[in-house]
Amino acid sequence: NFFAVFLLFQTNIFSKRLLESQMSENIKKTILSLENFTVSKHGIPILHNLNCSIFENTVTSLIGQNQIEKSLLLSVIHQTCEMKGFSYEGEFIADFKEITQSMKRLNEHRRKFPLVYDFDDSAFSHIFDATAFGAKIKNIHSQAQKESLVENSLKITELWDEVKQKLYEPVTSLTKEQRFRLSLARMLCLEPKCILIDQIPYCSDHNEQQVLERIFLKIKKQCSVIINFSDIRFAARVSDYTLFLQDGILVEHDISARFFTRPKQKETERYVTNLF
Repeated sequence: NFFAVFLLFQTNIFSKRLLESQMSENIKKTILSLENFTVSKHGIPILHNLNCSIFENTVTSLIGQNQIEKSLLLSVIHQTCEMKGFSYEGEFIADFKEITQSMKRLNEHRRKFPLVYDFDDSAFSHIFDATAFGAKIKNIHSQAQKESLVENSLKITELWDEVKQKLYEPVTSLTKEQRFRLSLARMLCLEPKCILIDQIPYCSDHNEQQVLERIFLKIKKQCSVIINFSDIRFAARVSDYTLFLQDGILVEHDISARFFTRPKQKETERYVTNLF
């Protein structure tokens, strides 16, 4: 089947990545962990007894058929799920601190773990303003600092050369794919620990996918990334770790190179094989 053919062609790539991941796994700092974590609504568990860790400077792909469950997990990490009527129990630890309900502490956490879920930038008057919003949240008032942050963030997301001559033009002049990269640049201005991405615009063009792959490699030098993926082949190419949710249960969480070649769980093998 296609999965077997895929593995045949990917063996050398995955073997190299597996070796690199195993060598770095023991020295990676944990930036976030969920321990025996259950999310419920009206007393009914939606996500059950999750146990996982996110490491610094890594890309983690979040896969599974149920988009609502994956989006909910990202909201949990961003700490906004309680706003939607959800409750949870268990331990949520970020930067070695258990999250409290102090609004000041929550706002700081949300800055460190920002969520990209909508590319509607109509609230911003122009491209510079849309990018510099992250600097505004950080209370950076120096124009020189803002300009430096904006330029650096736009370079990382490979937008600088495309927009540097039109920074004060409307955001609507950009394509959907460019506006997604602009959202990433805005989050980078926050100098986050981990960017949470709830959707990636569909890229039918292979070159666009390659651009995004390069960008994620650059971003993970600055911070970690967790991405809700629909395209499993894309997930396999760009991620260091993969987390598989099914029926509200964390079925498997492992190094991607091992996850896609030697999954530990039969459910994982069936899911991945069927998609490929």
